[in-house]
Amino acid sequence: MPCLLPGKSRGGKMTDRVFVIGRKNPDTDGIASVIGYAHLKNKITGEDRYVPVTAGLLEVRTMKILDFLLIKYPPLMEDLNLHVSDIMAKRVIVAPLGTPIVEVFKIMVKEDIRVVPVVDNENRFFGLVGFIDIAKKSISTVVPDVFRRVKTSIELMSRSVSGDVVNSVDGGEEFIANIMVVATSAERFCSDIDTFDARGVVAVVGDREDVQRVAIEKRVRCLVICDGYELSEELLELARKNEVSVIYSPYGACTTVGLIEWSTPVYTIANKGESVARQGERVNDIRERMLTSPNRALPVIDEKTGKVLGIITRTDLAKHVARRVILIDHSDTLNAPEGIFSCVVEEIIDHHRFGDIRLKEAARIRTEPWGSTSAIVADEYMKHNLKPERKIALLLAAGIMINTEFFEKATTTEKDKEMFEWLMDISGEDKESFISRIKNL
Repeated sequence: MPCLLPGKSRGGKMTDRVFVIGRKNPDTDGIASVIGYAHLKNKITGEDRYVPVTAGLLEVRTMKILDFLLIKYPPLMEDLNLHVSDIMAKRVIVAPLGTPIVEVFKIMVKEDIRVVPVVDNENRFFGLVGFIDIAKKSISTVVPDVFRRVKTSIELMSRSVSGDVVNSVDGGEEFIANIMVVATSAERFCSDIDTFDARGVVAVVGDREDVQRVAIEKRVRCLVICDGYELSEELLELARKNEVSVIYSPYGACTTVGLIEWSTPVYTIANKGESVARQGERVNDIRERMLTSPNRALPVIDEKTGKVLGIITRTDLAKHVARRVILIDHSDTLNAPEGIFSCVVEEIIDHHRFGDIRLKEAARIRTEPWGSTSAIVADEYMKHNLKPERKIALLLAAGIMINTEFFEKATTTEKDKEMFEWLMDISGEDKESFISRIKNL
C-alpha cells in the first residue's frame, strides 16, 4: 500500500515567514535591532511570522550581551536565495514497487496529488508515477489489444478487485497474464484458449458452469468469477486438483477486467529517468529541470542514502517566487547578504544614509539621523503604544549604548538618550549598574 512519509507540510511554512536581517558583518546595535524589531512585528500582528536572523558571525561582545540577558542567538542565514528545502513538501506519499496501479490511483484521487514517488524495499527512490503515466496505461480501455497482456500476480489481482482468493497457487509470483473475458459458448472458449499458453491465461467468467469447467480443465492460471458468483464445491475441488487459482470478484465483468489490468505493479509504469533535486539546491537552479520533467515534479532525494525526503512541483515554483525580508541597520548591496536581489524587501529600518538597494515592491522605509538603529526600533514600540519585554528592552538599551560609545560619540542625538531612558524605565534596572555591567562584558 502507498504510505505516508513522516514530515511537516510544505517547507515547514518557511516561505510564509518574513526574515528580519541586518548587515553581513553585524555589530551589537544591528543584532539588538534585528531581535527587537522581529519581536515588535510579531506583537503587532499576533503571529510568529517574523524571524530574526543574522547574515554573519556575531561579535564576541554581542554574544556576551545575549548570554547575559539569556537571549538565544539568531540563526545564521548567509544566503537569502530560496532553496529546495524551503518550498518542498516534506509530507510525501510513496508507493512500494509492488503496489497495484489501482491503489496508487485511488490514493492520488483521495489526497488530491498528481505524482507519487515509487520506492524500493529499502525506501530508495526508484521512479515517479503521475496521472500522465496512468493515463497512458488506461488506453487499454479503448484499444484493449495493446494492453491485453499485463504483468500481475494472484495477490495483486485480488487486491485490485477487492476480491476473495479461495484457491491460490504461487499467489505472490508475478507473471504475464493474457486476460480473457469469456462471453462466448463453452465450445468457442475451448477453441480460443488453445491459441494461448493456458498457464498464462486469466479467465474472467460469470455463473456459467460449463465455461467454468472448461477453464479449470484447461488448467488456466487463474479463474476470476465476477458479479459475486461462486464456484460449486465440485468445481472448486477440481480447481485445487488442477492448481488453478480462483478469485471471487464483487464487480461485473467489465469493471473486473479493468481492475485486473490496473493490478499491474506500479514499477512497470514508473518513470525511471525522472530528474531529481537535492535539498541544498537553489530553486532558481532547478526551474528548467522541473519544467522539462514529464510530470512537472521533482522528488527530493538524500544524496547519500537515495531515500525520498520530499517533493517539489511546478505549483510550488509558481507560489513561492521570492523570500520576504526586512532590512535592519543598512540599505546597501555591499552590506547585504547573498541573494538579496531575489528577495522582496518589505521594510528598511536604518540610521545611515540610504544606500543602493533595489526594491521590487513598494516598501516601508524609515531612516533617522540618530546614533543607533536600536533607538529607532525603541521609538517604533513607543509609536505603537507597546512596551518590549524586559530582556528586549535591555538588549535595545545595550545596542544604543555601544553604538553611541556610551553617549560620547559625535553622532549621538537627544533621541538616542530619550529612548535609552525609556527602555531603562521599562526594564526596572538600575541605570548606572547596567551601564557598568555592559562596559565590563
